[in-house]
Amino acid sequence: MGLLIVDKLDIIDCLEKNGHANMQIPDEKYVLPTHQSIQDFGARYGNFLFNSGLDKWLGDIWDCDDFSFTAKTLADIDNAIWKYKTGNKDSSLAFGMCFIQTKEGGHAISMAILQEEDGKLGVHYYEPQFQTTEEGINVCMLEKSRDSFLSPVFCYL
Repeated sequence: MGLLIVDKLDIIDCLEKNGHANMQIPDEKYVLPTHQSIQDFGARYGNFLFNSGLDKWLGDIWDCDDFSFTAKTLADIDNAIWKYKTGNKDSSLAFGMCFIQTKEGGHAISMAILQEEDGKLGVHYYEPQFQTTEEGINVCMLEKSRDSFLSPVFCYL
């Protein structure tokens, strides 16, 4: 799959089909990330958190919404650098944050709209805080199943 740019209405349609009723989608066109670009970003984002000393949850001082806002901001910076280098200045990145409801209460995570293998758009969710994989590796942007939370509350791209 090559670079895919979609309209705002395609993003809204995809989100609505996946149970998102409350959203802020401010731009008219979005470039879709790939699974690989999310993994690559997760490594850069994790290094940023570690090097800045913000790799751990610190209660209300540094918690889930701060991790999500920071991931969104750094992804937007990556996209702005890419746009500047390529001259593709008319699209934002289909990566943002999502406030969700879990059994434990509210939580903020990262989200992206990706093109699936069947060509359709799909919503993917990621934990922006460090998580330990089954192999014992600490990573950022570990994908979360939609079944891992009760409902999306609000999303922003």
